[in-house]
Amino acid sequence: ALEGVAIGPDIGSCGSSAFCGESVLARDLDTDPRWQPFKKRPLEAGLRACWSTPIKGKDGRVIGTFAFYFRECRPPSRWHQRIVDACVHLGALAIERKEARAQIARLAYYDTLTGLPNRARLRDLISEAIVACPAGQHVALAFLDVDNFKDVNDTLGHSAGDELLVEFARRLRAQIQPGDMLGRLGGDEFVVVLPNRDAAEASTVASRITEALLLPFRIGTRQVSMSASMGISIYPDNATDIDTLIQQADAAMYKAKRAGRSTYRFFSADMDRLAEQRLAHTAALRGAIASDTLKLHYQPQIRTNDGAIHGVEALARWHDPVLGEVSPAKFIPLAEECGLIEQIGLWAMREACRQMAEWREAGLDIPCVSVNLSPISFENPNLASVVAGILAEHGLPPEALVLEITESLFLNERSVAIETMNTLRELGVGLSLDDFGTGYSSLSRLAHLPIRELKIDRSFMQDVERDPSARAIVTAVVRVGQSLQLTVVAEGVETEGQRNWLAELGCDVIQGFLYAPALSPPAFGRWLLEHSARRASAMLRIVGRSLNHSPAQPPSGSSPRISSTKGL
Repeated sequence: ALEGVAIGPDIGSCGSSAFCGESVLARDLDTDPRWQPFKKRPLEAGLRACWSTPIKGKDGRVIGTFAFYFRECRPPSRWHQRIVDACVHLGALAIERKEARAQIARLAYYDTLTGLPNRARLRDLISEAIVACPAGQHVALAFLDVDNFKDVNDTLGHSAGDELLVEFARRLRAQIQPGDMLGRLGGDEFVVVLPNRDAAEASTVASRITEALLLPFRIGTRQVSMSASMGISIYPDNATDIDTLIQQADAAMYKAKRAGRSTYRFFSADMDRLAEQRLAHTAALRGAIASDTLKLHYQPQIRTNDGAIHGVEALARWHDPVLGEVSPAKFIPLAEECGLIEQIGLWAMREACRQMAEWREAGLDIPCVSVNLSPISFENPNLASVVAGILAEHGLPPEALVLEITESLFLNERSVAIETMNTLRELGVGLSLDDFGTGYSSLSRLAHLPIRELKIDRSFMQDVERDPSARAIVTAVVRVGQSLQLTVVAEGVETEGQRNWLAELGCDVIQGFLYAPALSPPAFGRWLLEHSARRASAMLRIVGRSLNHSPAQPPSGSSPRISSTKGL
């Protein structure tokens, strides 16, 4: 009858004892003021007095009470006191042991930050849902990963990240039903288990979660936009065991990431094959980096005004004994996914500078080499000192190296990245903005960046001779570069028509198959000698024609003096 009544100074004997932390004796329940609201039941049972003693833990907290009831109005005897002393002590041991076990269970099976079931407990919950699933019914498992969570930790700090995860868990919990289960696997990964739900019903829940996350999160005084990518697998359609279900949902989540984030995808059989392929490629790529079997090829960049070489772009190539030739379009995104891209960027810089030094030692005068770096590399505040060390190691001046960056690096306005860019520019290293025009560049931001070069993406070259829209975009990029006094490089040039139009437009440099594909170092050395010979021959023809048409002929028997072609 008293279950759930809150303790207080006038709540019977036990309630009062627990509240004040002292023994409370009610000699007559019928007249004691503390018992008036509660006396009917005990009096009917023949109970006339109550003596309650608090049970206290080692820290002094009241963790229970021990009560003696008497069938007559009386106080306790000395014998009663001895019983109570022993029972209060034993009661404290029992309750504290139970609390300790409960705490151990919480630590073992529940996430300390969000209070949600952890990985170990989730496995039990998923198993229970599968066992309880009736024939012909389904269990949907959704794997969620917070999008760009690292940015929150990096910019606002880990305490803000923890606060966001707690709010994220709260929003997820609000979108599921009482019979559904929500847990945290660790980090920014969560799992939702939906018993007796098929794919259509799981899709409804996933859409509801996506919409609930659209409202910005408030972290302290700041509002932070947040979203999640979700992958969903269905029992028993996709798998019948826990590990496979989780792996499949994880694979589907990565598909949602690649689809643009803030969305969900269902597992399909093709994903198993792709996941196995990704694992094999990842292992092979790690091996290629460890054994130094990646190679750099070099594509020339040619000035439009005189046909001289402006520089070369270093492009990574990978030939695997088992996988064969693996396209950069496959292994570069793979390197980004598995955390190898920064390592590849540093390797490419070292190898490109080593090759440049070797060429210069052999007498090949190549002004500069361009190397693509991931935005992740610019998050390293020591990047400039690393670059300076590589240049010094190979005896190269800073202007011999150009680092290519993408728009995503400065769109997020990460202070460390911008500071690193400024330090590199002060060092004398060139910075080139790659694939310009394909993203969401801010022209006002562009004017303040320490870059010296814009690169027009090859996608615009395909239709530039016949598509007015492509021509308009390329024209605009060239004009922007000219107004900011930047060198403009057009990639993917394949025809003389494209070259001539770009030259008339005032584009400074062109790069593409019109001159050469990316070549191995020996092949590039041969190409450069042939290109220099062709230029020299063309210059001689021009000089010869100008002399033949000159009104002042040389004296009979003499021949025109031709200046040295060195450096042409």
